[in-house]
Amino acid sequence: MLGSDYALVKDVGIVPQTDLWRLFKLYTEGGLYIDIDRLCNISLNDVLDDTTKCVLPTCEDADFSHDFMLSAPNNPIFANTIDLYLRRRKEGHTNVYFLGPQTYMHSVTYTLLGQIINSNPGPEIFDEIRKYIASTGFIKTYRESPPGDTMLYQEPITAEQWESMKRKFYADNQIKHWTGEW
Repeated sequence: MLGSDYALVKDVGIVPQTDLWRLFKLYTEGGLYIDIDRLCNISLNDVLDDTTKCVLPTCEDADFSHDFMLSAPNNPIFANTIDLYLRRRKEGHTNVYFLGPQTYMHSVTYTLLGQIINSNPGPEIFDEIRKYIASTGFIKTYRESPPGDTMLYQEPITAEQWESMKRKFYADNQIKHWTGEW
């Protein structure tokens, strides 16, 4: 990152800085990023095999899950996401959701398919994207329906129970939610 790129994020707050930091770490070192409030009761050993180089779960048919990223190093998805994020910052964009989940969705679809697909393209489009991902042989995907049906969590739980658990976790640990609402 150049000094002018650093200037774009040095004073923007922890959430945008963390979004960019995780992209750099995943690109340079590979590994797993997972939000602290994501539920887990399934081992990564049950998800991964020797051929897996990247995992791209989707949040239903809306977008790629931004709270779970797993990749081998030097994945072009993350290089492209960094470039797109910084370009959008230079254009003056500041919305955390646009720069985070939507930019990730745009980058993943551009990298894989050669075109940007917006969030919420519908089940037919996402089914085609999932078929393409399956055909690679080295990328895994899963259609998540949080909170009770994700790659790493399978158990009945209502959205209200999950929200209550998250709010308690954040309060107990004196953490502010990225939206700033609680």
